[in-house]
Amino acid sequence: MPSNEGNGKVTHAELKKDIEYLIKSFDNAAQETRANREKTDERMRAAEKEIVCLYAGLNNAKDDIKEIRSHSNRWDAIVGAGALIGAFISGLIGTNR
Repeated sequence: MPSNEGNGKVTHAELKKDIEYLIKSFDNAAQETRANREKTDERMRAAEKEIVCLYAGLNNAKDDIKEIRSHSNRWDAIVGAGALIGAFISGLIGTNR
């Protein structure tokens, strides 16, 4: 920044040097901002891909659970019917003994 050597005056050379320093500082800050934005975008893309994979896995698991429940309900009905038939037959045979 401007240096004051006691006389209160700043030379053009000092101002030029200070302005160049500020411009360089702004350029560096802009480059850092771009680099950080690119890193953030990269991380976001990776996170989005992971979310898509997790969502697909979740949907597959949900479909598998529906299918298993369907099979389970079918087997429950078959076993229940078998138990009724067995109870009926047992009742017929058991009463004749």
